[in-house]
Amino acid sequence: MGSEHAEKKTGCIFQWKIHNYSYCWQKTGSCLQSPEFSVDVGKQTKWKLYLYPRGRYSKDIISVYIYRIHVARDEDLDLRCEFSVLSADGLISRSVTIFRHFTNEGRLAGYTSFLKRDDLFTANRETLLPEDTLTIRCSMWTVDGRDMRSVQYFARTVVKVEHVTFIWSVKNFIRLELNWKIPFAIRSVSNALLAILHLFVEKDCCCERIWLEIEFSDECMQFFTMQSSILDERGEEVEGTRQERHFHEFSKSTKYPLPWTKRQLMENDARYLPAGVLSLKFECASSTGTGYEGIERIDLRSSLPPGSRSKKGKLPEASNTLTDDIKSLYGVEFLCDLELRTSTSSFSAHKIILCARSPVFTKMFATDFRENKSKCVEITDMDSDTLRRLLLYIYTDTLEDLDIKTACRLYEAADKYWILSLKDRCSAFLKENLDTSNACEVLAVADMHNDEDFKLAVQEYILEHECVFRSEKWKYLISINPKLTSETMFRKFNRM
Repeated sequence: MGSEHAEKKTGCIFQWKIHNYSYCWQKTGSCLQSPEFSVDVGKQTKWKLYLYPRGRYSKDIISVYIYRIHVARDEDLDLRCEFSVLSADGLISRSVTIFRHFTNEGRLAGYTSFLKRDDLFTANRETLLPEDTLTIRCSMWTVDGRDMRSVQYFARTVVKVEHVTFIWSVKNFIRLELNWKIPFAIRSVSNALLAILHLFVEKDCCCERIWLEIEFSDECMQFFTMQSSILDERGEEVEGTRQERHFHEFSKSTKYPLPWTKRQLMENDARYLPAGVLSLKFECASSTGTGYEGIERIDLRSSLPPGSRSKKGKLPEASNTLTDDIKSLYGVEFLCDLELRTSTSSFSAHKIILCARSPVFTKMFATDFRENKSKCVEITDMDSDTLRRLLLYIYTDTLEDLDIKTACRLYEAADKYWILSLKDRCSAFLKENLDTSNACEVLAVADMHNDEDFKLAVQEYILEHECVFRSEKWKYLISINPKLTSETMFRKFNRM
């Protein structure tokens, strides 16, 4: 299990990134399937990885398997497979190797006790789950003398997650009668009803215990987490009151008690019940399934399978003109098969280039979207200059003449089309060029796109330049996004 570089093995390598992994909804015995990939051993064979986030048989472990998709008259194969977890720096942190005789009957082969959930989520979270992304790699090579084409697949699955944070101020809590339920609607960013929350007080032996009951409304919901805490008169979280709950069942209501009783709150009502108001902070996240999955890149590698040697000596180095050739396609209409239109301009493009750079375009043109049937895509939420800059980057990996406004717009476009390298470069530019006149605008952009690391960097800048709090732009931000400004102020108070 020692660390080694991710490129040591040859043969077929399938690398699979799973974003928002902690929100995987699968129960014990249920799996998340990878995109399908092919292995060439004289003829094409088709495969998938099966990952069991809560184990195939036990909820405390993670299981991983490879599955050969059944095709009639396929030959049997003897393969060795190595399953690995890659750390943030691309090194192998956990690995196990198996040998299997694969028939064409499509059975699973893998490792039941691949990784302990506690190791992933607690002991080694920063190393193995950076930014809540798990990277699994499967290396395959033959052991029966057959040639296997050397290829590396880069696949991605994104678990769809929506975050909602709110503060519930329960007025006249002191006079709340026993078993009287106060409702609160939890809504998504798009104002869709997710769940109804009820707060009530119930007699429990010699005390009056405070309960929260949640009743779910979204039939598409697969997984829901909720953190709750009590706030004091300064709006700060009361130590020892944070609770975290995970929900997999949505057909019936669920209730749980707050850590403090009504009497405990009333004994220091000036702090915990100012003006008779109980303030509760909630941080919710819901998953409704897979937002995106697909193979984003395929590298045909020149290395030979393990155990084989080239009879012709060293292979010639690959040509370095590929990048220049791709760049030469930008701005010309030769073999273009697509037109991108904004409200004022149109741009010719090549579908294959867009798909190579953006998984969103890949899904758009590979499925039954109406854009796939048309040679024109209407871009209604982007101005012409931003689209021009986006295409320039897609074809040439180049950014030109950025300022704060153009970088913000390009960052939003990169987020929409999942061009992560462009998103990273735009956020780096924005962080490097922060000042007191643009910090509010940049903070709003980072928050809108749920980029927590980016948002935290901007908040830290604002806290170090408190004159921002006295600016007109801050006052405007309060009026349009009070949750974000409150969160930033909480960070300020926590520093004191």
